[in-house]
Amino acid sequence: MTEEISDTINAIWSGLGAEGYLYVEDLETRNWIGIKESSRIPLASVAKVPLIAALIQAGERGEIDLQHRVDVDPLNSTPGGTGITVLQDTVTMSLRDLAVMSLSVSDNAATDTIFEIVGPNRVGDLLASNKLRSLTVDSPMSHLYKVIDEIADGNEVEALILATDHFNTSGAPYLPDSAFNTGTARSVARLFELIHTGELIGPKGTATLRKLLKTQVFRHRIASGFPMDAVEYYGKTGTFLNFRHEAGIVIDADSRAAFSIAVFTRSRIAAFSQPELDASIGYCARLAVEHLRSW
Repeated sequence: MTEEISDTINAIWSGLGAEGYLYVEDLETRNWIGIKESSRIPLASVAKVPLIAALIQAGERGEIDLQHRVDVDPLNSTPGGTGITVLQDTVTMSLRDLAVMSLSVSDNAATDTIFEIVGPNRVGDLLASNKLRSLTVDSPMSHLYKVIDEIADGNEVEALILATDHFNTSGAPYLPDSAFNTGTARSVARLFELIHTGELIGPKGTATLRKLLKTQVFRHRIASGFPMDAVEYYGKTGTFLNFRHEAGIVIDADSRAAFSIAVFTRSRIAAFSQPELDASIGYCARLAVEHLRSW
């Protein structure tokens, strides 16, 4: 039966010109479904979750003042389609408010401002202490754009074409592994399990992280597969070139059954707008959850 649902999900993605990586686990029964769940893949903005977790942890330890205010100049910040980078004037925000921007609208400028202060070592230590060895988050978002500058003179359309033309190569073409924060679907789902249970950075800090994740405005991927009022969801999307991802937690409001979900996709189609593929992430997550519920 599990093989049948995996075949169904793979057929959906194949029909949309993509391949997928999925891990969904019922956190009560521990039953799970995986599709290439142990393959490493670029995380894109999903990597923002452990970064913000490390920021919150450093704040709790008194290492970083979360109310410290920072000037962020959008004209000299990491690019992106949302948040500070689309503004005209320098803004001054506290670190904790920058964290809201990072997770709610996936603001790259806010994220990299935080990354510069938190540093990769704190993120690495957090992941290691939670035995998340298949997650590597040691680069700011700006590294992705610097490589695009190198391979396509900053032209994202050309970089997307290169990525889809070389679909059968590992990673994205001409992009060195060092440009990517990477992980597996299984490890990212485990990250969200630790967030759900309050174990990642302790009950108080993790509760703060959950609150921030619930502010995410994007509802076109996993959330679109669970539109009913009886289901709660929080998570984080990730998008870069031909990669479209999301990971998070689905909770049945009545039974309180919780499912940790990570869905990564990689498209063969050189188009930035692929709404059917976006929706398939939610639909396939729903198929996996319903299958686990039937066990």
